[in-house]
Amino acid sequence: MAESNQGKTPERKRAPKTQKEAGEKQQTQQQGRKKRAGRETKSFKYVKLEKERPSLTRDNEKKPEKSQQKQSRRRGSSSSKKKQGAQLKVIPLGGLDAIGKNMTVFECGNDMVLDDAGIMFPDDDHPGIDLILPDYTYVLEHADKLRGIVITHGHEDHTGSLPYLYKDLDRKVPIYGSKMTLGLIEGKFKEHRIKGAQLIEVKPGD
Repeated sequence: MAESNQGKTPERKRAPKTQKEAGEKQQTQQQGRKKRAGRETKSFKYVKLEKERPSLTRDNEKKPEKSQQKQSRRRGSSSSKKKQGAQLKVIPLGGLDAIGKNMTVFECGNDMVLDDAGIMFPDDDHPGIDLILPDYTYVLEHADKLRGIVITHGHEDHTGSLPYLYKDLDRKVPIYGSKMTLGLIEGKFKEHRIKGAQLIEVKPGD
């Protein structure tokens, strides 16, 4: 038997939405999404930078006043002017233009120290020459200032001209070097019949 439709309300059919209503609904949905996105993330276009750098001085330490800074600068400049008379001169007499004849003068005021006294062996451009010595005329002219000769090691390009220089000097100058270096110099001086040389050993830490 067919069921009766009595007592039931008939279902209403929804009218189709127009294009205008659909567009308005889409706009409202997009606006809602933008609002939600704005709440979640925030963007900043500018960053505020501090103009002054943080101070590294302690709270107890006070910065010196400008007047004190000026006075300290003046004192420093005056002291530097006074010390200008004692300048350190480094004079290379050999070892720069070629390999060999190493010799360097360190001069300060009335004191002078010689570093190394080597030779250079001749090549094909020096026929008939056995040894090439550095020009140590400056050392002989200022021999009264010479306080000592320091030899770094015993190679010929650092010790070869030492016997010739020692003979040309008018007094015995102390020679400083390691134990092995002084042993090589002592044998060299025996060949040149140099006696009474002041050989002073320098140990690590001296």
